[in-house]
Amino acid sequence: MNTTVGDLAGNAEIIVEWTRRAAGRGARVVVFPEMALTGYPVEDLALRTSFVEASIATLRDVAERLGVEGLGGVAVVVGYLDRRAGLAARTGVPAGAPLDAAAVLHGGRVVITSAKHHLPNYGVFDEYRYFVPGDTLPVFRVPVAGGEAVDIAVAICEDLWQDGGPVAVCRQAGAPLLVVPNASPYERGKDDVRLELCRRRAREAGAALAYCNLVGGQDELVFDGDSILVSAGGDLLARGPQFEEALIVADLYLPAAAGSRGYGGSSPREGTASETSGEVADAGDGTVITIERVSLPDIPEALDAAAASGAGTVSGTGSELGASASGPGSSGPGVAGLGPEKVIITDAAGEQTGQGGYGGAGSPPVQGGPFWPRLDDLAEVYAALVLGTADYVRKNGFRSVILALSGGIDSALTATIAADAIGPENVHVVLMPSRWSSGHSVTDAEDLVKRQGVNARTIAIQDIVDAFRAGLGEGFPAAGLPAENLQSRVRGVIDMALSNAEGHLVLTTGNKSEIATGYSTLYGDSAGGFGPIKDVLKTLVWDLSRWRNEQAERTGATPPIPPNSITKPPSAELAPGQLDTDSLPEYEVLDALLDDYVEKDLGSAALIAAGHDPALVARVIRLVDLAEYKRRQYPPGPKITVKNFGRDRRLPITSRWRETLP
Repeated sequence: MNTTVGDLAGNAEIIVEWTRRAAGRGARVVVFPEMALTGYPVEDLALRTSFVEASIATLRDVAERLGVEGLGGVAVVVGYLDRRAGLAARTGVPAGAPLDAAAVLHGGRVVITSAKHHLPNYGVFDEYRYFVPGDTLPVFRVPVAGGEAVDIAVAICEDLWQDGGPVAVCRQAGAPLLVVPNASPYERGKDDVRLELCRRRAREAGAALAYCNLVGGQDELVFDGDSILVSAGGDLLARGPQFEEALIVADLYLPAAAGSRGYGGSSPREGTASETSGEVADAGDGTVITIERVSLPDIPEALDAAAASGAGTVSGTGSELGASASGPGSSGPGVAGLGPEKVIITDAAGEQTGQGGYGGAGSPPVQGGPFWPRLDDLAEVYAALVLGTADYVRKNGFRSVILALSGGIDSALTATIAADAIGPENVHVVLMPSRWSSGHSVTDAEDLVKRQGVNARTIAIQDIVDAFRAGLGEGFPAAGLPAENLQSRVRGVIDMALSNAEGHLVLTTGNKSEIATGYSTLYGDSAGGFGPIKDVLKTLVWDLSRWRNEQAERTGATPPIPPNSITKPPSAELAPGQLDTDSLPEYEVLDALLDDYVEKDLGSAALIAAGHDPALVARVIRLVDLAEYKRRQYPPGPKITVKNFGRDRRLPITSRWRETLP
């Protein structure tokens, strides 16, 4: 599901609606992503008492509403923000002791809760600032067909990524299914890492593993969904789509629960973290975890009513459990404008099946499950940029965007991403030629407007630039860097003036290579509210542009980007005959060096050892280090790399440290 941070009512509506749809497919358990009720990440909102209390109250309301609407027989696992009661305030502990929590809702009540045990504190994560760790593993027993029951454990996101903790204890608890709400942000190539992680952790836990991930853009972060279901042996049973919301339904054959030791009734927790006693287990990470168990009552009439209202039922024999990771369509807040429901279920008529075997003696064989098509590398990067841009616009209340269209490749790709994200009718471009603009810059920009149908206007800037120069006095230089930057700043002023007058969000068009080296004008081309290609190196800008045109050609559509914008040498056109290579190396060389210095954090000696030219290493390091103050003032943009300029990379502006050549 695609949540909006802070929209508790809207997120709650999504949870109820999609629980209803999942129940209509016969699901006994529905799993939503990490902090689905509050959105993620909530950052310092976690430290605000009023927000924590609202999260807890809304969770209780959702549980009650599910019961009232006849959905009380479904066990719903939902992420939310909680707090640890009774923990004394002290230095080093987040105010109010917030918890990144998950709850099981059933029978109209909150029956058991837990919290994330491992708190990530690297990259974009800063969770020791916001949360205290959880120390319980909830195991809830669900009644299924034939009067038997199945035990299910819950862990949260980072608990998969680190050794020990809830995954290790799951094996001791004997639960054959581990459900894992997640909010794992997209990075290029991360999907393969996730799949192998799920396979490994399932084998460690000795349990089938259902990994349900968040979808959508939140400031710089983009969540890509890609939910995964694997068997206890690591076999892939089902996999959802990337960058789309979906309801994924699959049936699991699991061993029936045995014995009743440690199980209590389904008494409500009143929306606070469980603190009851249970089985204490060694977590394998220097801590202990308490296994807390609860047995859910059978509410067959609710399930019958829910199934009768749906479009399908779950078939099978033995201890069969219908489980789903679910979410609504992505157009608009709440449940308005729901997209097409994507559901594949077990079907006796021979359609694609969602059955998966546990692999134990006497269980059915493992069969193919519901698998959405996988995106190739460039397709997933482009999808992340489009989704991140679309959600930033929509969730912040904008209806349209505006950007400067120069005829170059960066502004062409930015305009195309915007048109794909919110529709060309909502994209406004401004052509702002100056004395030094080449004829092809104007014609290439006009060509893009015709190809895509975006709104366009032309405002020649030379008279405005001349007026600025006159106002600055005779001493202001007629050429050189001050004069070049003045042109860029005039364009920024025009964009912002039209934004104020017409309500558009200004998009910046700088790429990561330029931002890294400071090849952008502060308060000029860096002026705006969002930078769609901020984390995209220049060589990748070209790759994505060619890819987008190829996709259009395959479908018989007009390629959106003029070919000349892709093939011509890049230039800022702020001086006669200017090219980027006048002040920067070829981008293929530069980007390889930037990848090693920025992404991999290599020092000068390691960069030279990796094969980079020593003189270029010294020059580029100096450019990158001196431009830190500019990057601090650049707007946010979608993160697609391991280390973006923003949440990932935090270096001091004032620093005398300089890398020295060996």
